[in-house]
Amino acid sequence: MRQLQLGNEAILWLWEVAVLLGLTSLIAICGCVYSSSSAFDSHPLLAREKAGQTAGINPTETRFPVQASEDVTTGVRLFEHGHFTAAQQFFADFVRRHPTDPSGAYYLGRLAFESKQYDQAETLFAQAVQLESGNSEYHRWLGRAYGRQAEREGGNAFFLARKVKTHLEKAVELNPENIEARFDLMEYYLQAPPF
Repeated sequence: MRQLQLGNEAILWLWEVAVLLGLTSLIAICGCVYSSSSAFDSHPLLAREKAGQTAGINPTETRFPVQASEDVTTGVRLFEHGHFTAAQQFFADFVRRHPTDPSGAYYLGRLAFESKQYDQAETLFAQAVQLESGNSEYHRWLGRAYGRQAEREGGNAFFLARKVKTHLEKAVELNPENIEARFDLMEYYLQAPPF
């Protein structure tokens, strides 16, 4: 019996085909269709308020003081309209007044990410995850921050890539309807071989 030997190029081609087929299957199985929704609607706290409940928590209980949820709306609008300096000042003050509300750390992380300060963003997203570990968006953005750090790192990229995968998978696990998290996870799988 003759043994089949493949060159490096053939193996790489087979790997790419396998990844492509796997991702195509994942998309087909999930039935993912990207929905156009504003980023304002995807804010974790506001989404809970719209739904009238918090996943896993009695709807009559509020995790945050009413004043904090009212305050955060102003900051979210500043952020969503691109007024980053004003949003930065707002959320810095918000965190001082409401240190246990993860929304402040989350938006400070989004602002740091926007200004390409990925180390700072990672710290802030990790703080938001620590304050509310059951939030899909907090895990997704923490995974994204680790991903940006991994892109810049050399030898440490492997360890950061594992953190990316962990948090993106957790984001999808916490909210299977989080289309952005699914796409980020799919992108991770496409880029993971170089890591």
